[in-house]
Amino acid sequence: MPTEVPAGMCECVAAAGLCEETCDAYVPALSNSEECMNAFVNVVCSEGVEGSFFDTPYYMLCPNVCLGDCSLEANAESTITCLKRRVDVLALELDLTAQDVDNLEDTCSNTCSATLEDITEILERGCSTTEVQE
Repeated sequence: MPTEVPAGMCECVAAAGLCEETCDAYVPALSNSEECMNAFVNVVCSEGVEGSFFDTPYYMLCPNVCLGDCSLEANAESTITCLKRRVDVLALELDLTAQDVDNLEDTCSNTCSATLEDITEILERGCSTTEVQE
């Protein structure tokens, strides 16, 4: 999954009707728009490259502009497709949140261990109770 979607790209995708497409459809559809091409200039669209947008549908990258209100779909099939997309996006968000929680747990464990070591060191060293007297 790509790391970050450039500003303005999702708006261009939605305006061009590319929400069902992947990054290989962007340039042919939007090459006449300087603003949209500027938004796409640093996007990597190559298979096997970390952080690439390759083969990721825009509705996954741009859910705020590509996924509308599923209850407004014209028929049952469209509603089901819309809901499936929402489930895909929610599953991805769940995975990303779980990764964040794992990272926080690691940080907390490391912080607690370091604090315990500091306390142990202080107890072993003892508290200095002698005061300098004049």
